[in-house]
Amino acid sequence: MKKLILIAALLLAANGYTHDELFPACPSPHPAHPETTEETMTPPKALYKEPPVYPRRDLSRGREGSVILEYTVNTEGRVVNVAAIGSTGTSFTVEAKKAARKFLYEPAIDTKTNLPVEYQLRHKITFELEQPKGYESDSLESWGMFYDSDILDFNGGELTRQLYDVEKMNNKIAIKKLDEYVKEAENEFEKAVFLFQRAGKKQDSKPPDIKGMKKDLDTVFVLLGQLNEFDPNVIFLHAYTATALSGVYLDQQDDWKATVLLRPFLEKTWSQYAPKQTYDAYVNLAIAAFNLNNFCVSYHSFDRAVKAGSELKIKNKKLIEYRDMVKERL
Repeated sequence: MKKLILIAALLLAANGYTHDELFPACPSPHPAHPETTEETMTPPKALYKEPPVYPRRDLSRGREGSVILEYTVNTEGRVVNVAAIGSTGTSFTVEAKKAARKFLYEPAIDTKTNLPVEYQLRHKITFELEQPKGYESDSLESWGMFYDSDILDFNGGELTRQLYDVEKMNNKIAIKKLDEYVKEAENEFEKAVFLFQRAGKKQDSKPPDIKGMKKDLDTVFVLLGQLNEFDPNVIFLHAYTATALSGVYLDQQDDWKATVLLRPFLEKTWSQYAPKQTYDAYVNLAIAAFNLNNFCVSYHSFDRAVKAGSELKIKNKKLIEYRDMVKERL
């Protein structure tokens, strides 16, 4: 029997955020702005969160899922107006909303009046199954790249198999096969997946087809922009695409474009879904910021990359050296 794991993580405040949300210690990259509501408010603090019940039918099928909720914490610290803005399945949504309604908070405080106020939050709840040692499954959906989704119309298991088959081919044959898959794709998400895979094959070609790779990645971004940004599969692919395309910009010494691409991605804090890609994104942003002489952003990006690498058990002493070197320039 698989071991059950339920993960509930604070995603981000939905009230909006100030210009310096990503690196509060650094000067704002935007012009000075009037004082906002968020700057005069202390956000709510969680006091109690009850894990949701894993839907019995999904548990028996080994199906994993994820739900992104949006709700209001009222002046008494209770959760009201719960809505799912992203979900991989109705059954997961039902249980996640039930659990969220039992959450308790210290209410948000207006620092000007010192009185409690309502505050809107977004919260991610992930339903995962841990594979016991020695366990092997014939179902790619149970451990593969994609979540089943009620929002996106695709077969995760079949899509994963197609990608695995392509990986066994040499680059030239793989690109031709992916050309076919792109033409036959039944929706934007499938097409985006195949284009991303084709971009990787173009990069690995000899000589590398960087122009073709960049074109494919740009198209992936356009396609993802047409889909629900809160669907975990969209988040997952967006993370991979952002880090890959930022790497292209760095190679082309277009540091400004790399920065413009990476900051919005990192501000959304999707690291719960793609920690390795978040690590890579911070490394790329640190390099781009350094090249632009923005040493504050570079230092804090390197620092976050070091911490993210430590959690991922990635040993890269150079990052620590770079971080310390940039700190001397602050």
